[in-house]
Amino acid sequence: MRAYKGILFIFSILCGSALLWYFSKPMAPIHPLNTLSHVIGGLAITCLFLVFLLATRIKMLERWFSGLEHVYFYHKLLAILSLVLILIHGQLQKMIPDEELTQQTPLNEFAKDLGELAQYGFIFLIILAFIAKFLKYEHWRWLHRLLLVPYTLGIYHAYFSSHYDLLQPSALGVFTALTTTIGFMSALYMLTMYQDMFFPYKGQISSIQRLTPEILEIKLKLTKQLDYRPGQFLFLKVFQEGIEKAPHPFSISGGVDNKSILR
Repeated sequence: MRAYKGILFIFSILCGSALLWYFSKPMAPIHPLNTLSHVIGGLAITCLFLVFLLATRIKMLERWFSGLEHVYFYHKLLAILSLVLILIHGQLQKMIPDEELTQQTPLNEFAKDLGELAQYGFIFLIILAFIAKFLKYEHWRWLHRLLLVPYTLGIYHAYFSSHYDLLQPSALGVFTALTTTIGFMSALYMLTMYQDMFFPYKGQISSIQRLTPEILEIKLKLTKQLDYRPGQFLFLKVFQEGIEKAPHPFSISGGVDNKSILR
């Protein structure tokens, strides 16, 4: 089964965002470059909303994308796209005529400064995510969580440096409020509640065997039967003193009744 529903979902959200930003009326006439900058910046914020939403591993999204591995593929793709859009938005801001910039208020200037800070934060943290194989998983995991900080700054930047009144109940205002709220709550959920709510299966490890330097085989006896399809993987948390409790992905290589073999 192909991930056409998930792809259509992403495409619809991004196209809707671009159209809303492009056709919405600013509070005062602005330069065409400023309009383009707002469209690109709005798309960047929307991409980040999707990045955080896909990270929640919601079952519905897993079905739409035909597997969690595909969810993570588009999660990574959207992270790359958001970084590109942020960089383009930053460059376009530098090309806006000076006479338009002189109309900014101190609040606009502060929001613009926070936007630049958010941009540098995203560049640093997303690049770190791409070189994760050179970091310990536990270190990368905590650095990855810090993306919520520049995302929050980016939301503030979008609301208070924009030439569009996003606080009004317009189509753009409602869309922006919904996506930023869901994106922020998704990130907060992963930080605070995911560890307690997303692991319904419990069990004991019956054996551990190192098959190769790169492959570790773990046999589990679960308290209830696990339904799975060939090729799937799951996240395993080990509750033992001295072992990092962060969930790690394992491929399911077999199982009978409530006994599973992970690699």
